[in-house]
Amino acid sequence: MRSIYQNIARSVGRVAAYPWLLIAVAGFIVYSGAPGGVSIAAKAEISADGLGPARQAISNRNWARAMELLDKTLLHGTEKVEALLLKAKIYAALGEADKQRQALQAAVALDDSLCEPRLILGMLEENRGLWQRAAKWYRQAIDSNPGCSAAYLQLADLYQNNNQPRQALSVLQQAVENNPSNTRLLAGLADMCEERDLLEQAETVYGQIVTVGDDSAKAEAYRRLGGIYTQVGQYADAFECYAKAAELQGGVGALDRSGYNQIFRAADGAVSDALQKAWKPFTAHIGGGPVAREEAYVAVEAAARQIQQIKQFAGQLKVPPALQPVHNQRQLFYSVSAEAAFTAQMYLDTGNKQLRDAAGQRRYQAEREGEELVALSRQ
Repeated sequence: MRSIYQNIARSVGRVAAYPWLLIAVAGFIVYSGAPGGVSIAAKAEISADGLGPARQAISNRNWARAMELLDKTLLHGTEKVEALLLKAKIYAALGEADKQRQALQAAVALDDSLCEPRLILGMLEENRGLWQRAAKWYRQAIDSNPGCSAAYLQLADLYQNNNQPRQALSVLQQAVENNPSNTRLLAGLADMCEERDLLEQAETVYGQIVTVGDDSAKAEAYRRLGGIYTQVGQYADAFECYAKAAELQGGVGALDRSGYNQIFRAADGAVSDALQKAWKPFTAHIGGGPVAREEAYVAVEAAARQIQQIKQFAGQLKVPPALQPVHNQRQLFYSVSAEAAFTAQMYLDTGNKQLRDAAGQRRYQAEREGEELVALSRQ
């Protein structure tokens, strides 16, 4: 007649796929006070390395041997949570999602602090199309580890993909509140703000990245800020941001064609805007309007300084041969624009009418060179 312990051992094979039953069986053996506790054979399987042999079997893709060792750990060992996580890893490799989910659920039931298994459980529920269940797991992951950026990002993506944009934005706002120096979360929030045309909020968040990020994060934030400023017509600000991004990533010499077009689109706009803004008070003053000389002078002086800086930036850049013709035209546009602003400034200094006429001529020529640059850029 078999003893109760033999009957239990015989039953282990039937319930190996159910971690909860394994744990219950193991508890029963210990509680019952079996002679000698764990058998000599079982002790030999649970080595001093703990789960080392099971991990080695997994690395060798010997799934059956790994499962055998893990089941014995669940019966007789102490590393039950890790054993369950390793079983989940095996089930994932075998494509057995249901068993993987069961093992992960058993692990988090034993250790409420686990975050990553909850993320995996969320993804498994997403794969089944159960997004609300997935959201529950992601929320639990956040609660278990408020510093886990992946949990916030996956939950935000989940809401976004299921037509819940407000909740997605709220999740990332919470993420940044809890982790104000996490550039990954800041970038995610800024992206979402841009997608929803919340440009002022996006600008603020990119500003935070510039403050706390490393050079790579800062460069990307500056580029994205440049895109926002270009979108709203703030070309001078956009150029400044693109220039800072280029400086952080190897200087202007490292610009590729896309980077070149990006930064000089902003630069062209900044030059045109500077000249236009300066010429309005200048022409009003020389035409006898209500604009004082000082106001006109400040405007043309600022334009001359800004255009000269952009001209110098373009002059130090070595471009690929394919870009050289358009770059030469661009430099000509900048040079004539700078001359127009500087000549207007000289007229206001001296009152010399020849300088006034020359300023007007340079301004007209700058417009023509700008049109030529646009035409050449489209080719």
